Amino acid sequence: MNHNSRPSSRPSVSIVLLNWNRWHYTLACLESLFRLDYPNYNVIVCDNNSSDGSMLRLREWAAGRQPAPLPSVTELQPLVEPMVVKPIAVRELSRSEAESSERHPAVPLTLIQTGANLGFAGGCNVGVRYALTQGMDYVWLLNNDTLATPDSLQSMVDYVQSHPDIGMCGSTLLSLHHPSHVLALGGGRLRPSTGTTRHLGEGCHWPLSAQDAGSLAMQQMDYVVGASMLVSHSLLETVGLMDEGYFLYYEEIDWATRLPPRIRLGYAPLSVIYHREGGTTGGLARSHYYRSLIRFIWRRKRRYLPLVLARMASRVPEALLHRNWQELTALLSLLRPRRIPDAG
Repeated sequence: MNHNSRPSSRPSVSIVLLNWNRWHYTLACLESLFRLDYPNYNVIVCDNNSSDGSMLRLREWAAGRQPAPLPSVTELQPLVEPMVVKPIAVRELSRSEAESSERHPAVPLTLIQTGANLGFAGGCNVGVRYALTQGMDYVWLLNNDTLATPDSLQSMVDYVQSHPDIGMCGSTLLSLHHPSHVLALGGGRLRPSTGTTRHLGEGCHWPLSAQDAGSLAMQQMDYVVGASMLVSHSLLETVGLMDEGYFLYYEEIDWATRLPPRIRLGYAPLSVIYHREGGTTGGLARSHYYRSLIRFIWRRKRRYLPLVLARMASRVPEALLHRNWQELTALLSLLRPRRIPDAG
């Protein structure tokens, strides 16, 4: 179960990464993950039917024949070099094999070909289901465009173990390109009247001053940022997996709203993750953003739907004025008939 094949009394963790045509990001992330100082984990990479040869590259990396790219920021290069010892034992599964409920002997790295672009929630859920059938205590959902510090997983597990009412825990997310720039401290707040979100600590300088840290610690979270989420097995059994109706965006916010009152969201400040900014851009991504927003408001905050739709409509002339054609295309795509999402 652990990558060193040593028995451990620590809770077992499966780290789930989703890859889609970004094998170079995934390889760098894997190099950082196999440096973790936590004794009981494995890694599951779900590939959403990439067309860039990702599965071959991942296989070659595990065999020691494909190097991972170095980060451009020199101070972060020790997170990925020197390369970890290869070969690393790998199991390859199809989606049907991964979801068959069959228990497999533990290996450090499992590659799952999902067979289609299932979106973020759909692709990750394939890996989460597999982790649950293997009896893992926790699942760590981690973006593939991140680099993990060696004690990041240990810090999260220690935190949730000392706070048993926490079912979902986030990390300190720093910019991979500007390491002193905070992207998020664990999670964020939702403003349902507009559908907008605000990550806690975004834009702050890291490390935080004692005053800033104290102020931010008092703020409540409405969600854990999806780039790094540690989720307990018991929570997954209670709440279920992410809603696959969200192809991209808002899946983690919807997930958090489904938590029963007795289960809290948490933030492990010593779990530091470096995250690329703007990994998914363009008009298509904006279209997914707006559709996911409408789905979320309809399902979870329906009384605010008129306000959210009015705000979207007001952005059309603004996009025209500034010749923001990607934004305009995304907004106008909402006019295409779609089935109203279920209210569940």
